[in-house]
Amino acid sequence: LMNQTIWSYIKTLAASASWRLPIAILLTVSLSFTIGAELVLLIPLLQFIGINVGSGGIGRVASFVASGFKTVGLQPSLAAILTLYVVIMTLHVLLYQFQSVFHTDLRTRFANRMRERLYRAIANMNWLFFARKKSSDFTHLLTEEIDRIDSLTHQFLASATDMLVAPVYILVAFKISPVLTIVAFLGGGLLLFVLKDHTKKAHVMGERIAEVTSSLYGAAIEHMGGMKTAK
Repeated sequence: LMNQTIWSYIKTLAASASWRLPIAILLTVSLSFTIGAELVLLIPLLQFIGINVGSGGIGRVASFVASGFKTVGLQPSLAAILTLYVVIMTLHVLLYQFQSVFHTDLRTRFANRMRERLYRAIANMNWLFFARKKSSDFTHLLTEEIDRIDSLTHQFLASATDMLVAPVYILVAFKISPVLTIVAFLGGGLLLFVLKDHTKKAHVMGERIAEVTSSLYGAAIEHMGGMKTAK
C-alpha cells in the first residue's frame, strides 16, 4: 500500500510539473557538480601554496586537473586555477538563486493543483458522506495535509537529485581511497539495517500525527465558533 501511494504521488507530480520537473532536477544536478568542481580545484590550489598532496588518490586528482588544463591548451598556473575557481563559484551562486526560485514555484504550483483537485472532490462527493464528516476534517486536509505534500515534494526533489549525482561522487571517492569508500558503504548499509524498524515506526507515527492534528483542528474550530456565539 505504501509503495502504491509513493508511485501514485510520483505520477501525479510528473503530470502536474510536466517540463518543469526535469529542469528542476537538472538544476540541482548542475549545482552539485559545481560544488564537486570547487572541491576538486582546491587540491591543486593546496599544491601551489606549498602543501604536499602526496602521490595517492589526492595526487591522482591533482594530476587529472593538470591534464584537463593541458587538454584545452592552458598551463595549470595559480592564476588560471584561481580564475576558474572564481568562475565556478559565481556560477554556483547564480544556479543556487535560480534553483531556489524555480523549485519554490514548482512546489507551489503542485500544492495548489492538489488543493484544487481535493476541493473539487469534496464539492462533488456524495451528500450523505459529506454530511457525516466534520467541516474541520476537510479544512485540515485543504491546509495542513497539503502543506505536508509541499514539504514532501521538496524532499523528493532533493532525493532524486542525490540518486543521480551519487554515482559521480562514488567514482571520485573510489579514485581517492577505495578502502575508505567501501568502509563508508558498509557503515551506511549497517545504519539502514539498524534504522529499518524506526522507519516503520516513523510511518505509523506520521499517520497518527495526521489523525491527532485533524482532531485538534476540529476542537479549535468548534471552540472558536462557540466563543463567537457566546460573545
